[in-house]
Amino acid sequence: MILADDASTDPTQAMPATAPGAPPHSLLNLAARVSPMTHEAFEHSNWQAVIDAHRLESQDAAEWLRYGSALLHILEPGPEAGKQQQQAALAFGQAQRIGASAGAVAAAQRQVVLANLRQAMELAGIPSPSEPEPPAPLRRVLLVLGMHRSGTSALAGLLCQQGFEAPQNTDGGDAHNPTGYWEPRQIRAFHNSLLEGAQSSWEDPLLPVLPWQPQNLMTALADLEQAMAADFPAPDPQAVALIKDPRQCRLLPLWTALFEQRPYQVAVVLAVRQPEAVAASLVSRDQLPLDRALLLWLSHTLEAERATRHLPRLVLSYEQLLQDPAAAVHRCQQLAGLPITTPSAELLGHWIRPGLNHHQRSSGGLEANGESKTLLQWANTVYAALVEPAAEQQRELLDRAQEVVQQKLQALLEQGSRRVMLQLFWEPEAGGGFSEAASQRRSVMAERGRARVVFQLPAGAERPRLLRLDLAEEPAMVTVLAIRLRSAAGMLIWQWPAAQTLPDQEQVLPVRGVNPQTLVLQGEMVLSATADPGVVLAIPEEVLQQLEAKAELELEANWQPLSLELAKVLLESGE
Repeated sequence: MILADDASTDPTQAMPATAPGAPPHSLLNLAARVSPMTHEAFEHSNWQAVIDAHRLESQDAAEWLRYGSALLHILEPGPEAGKQQQQAALAFGQAQRIGASAGAVAAAQRQVVLANLRQAMELAGIPSPSEPEPPAPLRRVLLVLGMHRSGTSALAGLLCQQGFEAPQNTDGGDAHNPTGYWEPRQIRAFHNSLLEGAQSSWEDPLLPVLPWQPQNLMTALADLEQAMAADFPAPDPQAVALIKDPRQCRLLPLWTALFEQRPYQVAVVLAVRQPEAVAASLVSRDQLPLDRALLLWLSHTLEAERATRHLPRLVLSYEQLLQDPAAAVHRCQQLAGLPITTPSAELLGHWIRPGLNHHQRSSGGLEANGESKTLLQWANTVYAALVEPAAEQQRELLDRAQEVVQQKLQALLEQGSRRVMLQLFWEPEAGGGFSEAASQRRSVMAERGRARVVFQLPAGAERPRLLRLDLAEEPAMVTVLAIRLRSAAGMLIWQWPAAQTLPDQEQVLPVRGVNPQTLVLQGEMVLSATADPGVVLAIPEEVLQQLEAKAELELEANWQPLSLELAKVLLESGE
């Protein structure tokens, strides 16, 4: 288990300050106090009462902030002033070590400065400004970080039944997560907007080497705060909001900026699952190549680990969650400072189902070779380092692993690998046209321009009567090599080119452009002079009517990006 870095100075070893003329406290007596510091004492500026009631064993960041503020409020010139300032600095440092954000510390210190300035102006007979706004209370949050398919949904759902604040807006369950995903909807939408702004997605391994961070940081932080307010609309200083979205693992620099400017108390659970099991799940569910699934596991895990070293944190493996879920809940509650509660056996049985661990590592493992084998070895090394009891000694190894991953991603870019973003729309049998709600996005890595992408099609009432495919998000020449429809069992239902044709029979690409800027050329090529090159797939209606749950549409193609000017010239000549 990795915890936040140990402090070089322990504030519980510093002599607590007293007001001038007050008798000194005994460390032993002060540490033995159990009466919590009251809000009333602080609100009524009774600084000595705040100091007297403070508990050195407290794990409440807000208490340490109030203690540090009180020390500064009673500060007077004299030989003890330096020591008292040091004690206040230690108190603020301890508040940060147990989760207070830099923004929370800055806000507390700013309030002291303003109060002292106001007092000085009154003594000098200078009219003082109106009373400053009271500092915003600490917003307590628990970040549940982890790669997709790592048990974060089950853990988040269980914790929300055991005292943690659930997001108001979240999605229900499906075949992949029967008990729901527990992702705050507006925060997830904000994360997706960042990824889409970088022409990326959660499944894009190249994100760490892309310029994804927004140009206007303050606007982005305002948007993030607005998303927070929508998902957690009634902040309670005693509640601990649970934020879980795997995308957050790779977007933590923005969250760190938020915590540096706003009053938060943050704790982190880093949820990890054996990389072979995660990769097998992604290969099965999302049809991702093995090397890409392993790169995603490594980048999500390593970025989340490195970005949260300074925060109170525990590492929880999926296997530990399955083996003893009650103990896992207790560890999370203790980390966040919530009362310890024990979930019932019935509740545990609902949320934690070992039978859902379909892709646990088998003795044979995945069939990894070449680059995939190297990535799997690194992933297993990282996993072992994280779950080791003495994992804090493994940070040099984890840093080396991140360097290796960065080098591999950079090499992919230099070798000409391109990210291509596609989106499949379907019009349900009931009609209504195409919409974003009835669509899937896929980001693929085109090696030397060529790639394969798989979409999972809906069934039942959502079964498509018509399919539209947006082939890129930039002007391009796309050469379609194959289109296939397969059942959930992998049986071929329909394909283009057809398997058997007459020797002189031309197989016309079964697509048509949806706008004047998209042209289907002779043979299998689609030319687009727009960033929205949509084509409608002319798949026979009787074929689409055969589709059942988890049927798949598979596309193989070559992508050649074009400048807008060249694309327009080619479009005019093609017409």
